Amino acid sequence: MTTKYIDRAEVAKLMKKELTAKYPGVSFSIKSKTYSGGGSITIKWTDGPTESQVEQVVGKFESRGFDGSIDMEYIIRHYIKNGKLCSYSTGTEGSRGSVPAWGKLPEGAEEIHINTGYVFCNRTLSREAIQAVMDNMIERGYLRPEQWHFTEYGGYDFDPATTDDYFLSRVFHRTSLEMTL
Repeated sequence: MTTKYIDRAEVAKLMKKELTAKYPGVSFSIKSKTYSGGGSITIKWTDGPTESQVEQVVGKFESRGFDGSIDMEYIIRHYIKNGKLCSYSTGTEGSRGSVPAWGKLPEGAEEIHINTGYVFCNRTLSREAIQAVMDNMIERGYLRPEQWHFTEYGGYDFDPATTDDYFLSRVFHRTSLEMTL
């Protein structure tokens, strides 16, 4: 059996194609980077889907994983079966890690070598999206208008005298920023 090789730039094109099909109207910037010991692909966009939603689409293209419990990188291998990209890995359990092995190369599958390394997803919220989230939180009674403001650098901040840490860590971040706008 022969192995097909797909370089990082080609994988970035495949990612962009899948993302624009799934999220039309959202502009994704996809950059590939090569460095000593590997490489990565970084995807950036404003508003639209959450980071976890984008990771569900592009995660299958990663060729490396990391097990922080033993500070060890592991390899993710790929194959195509019935036109679908699939992955398998030995994980890290054999090295006393916490990532279990999954899958295996099935008989008759075409092995694909994807050298992407890691995939990073970075969503930015526009000023309009932040305003919509804050308005929603005010409407729900979680926040008063005087408790927050935009910063001079385009971000936002809360008044620490009137907004406690519980609100910031539990209510705001979990209920607001993960909303798909």
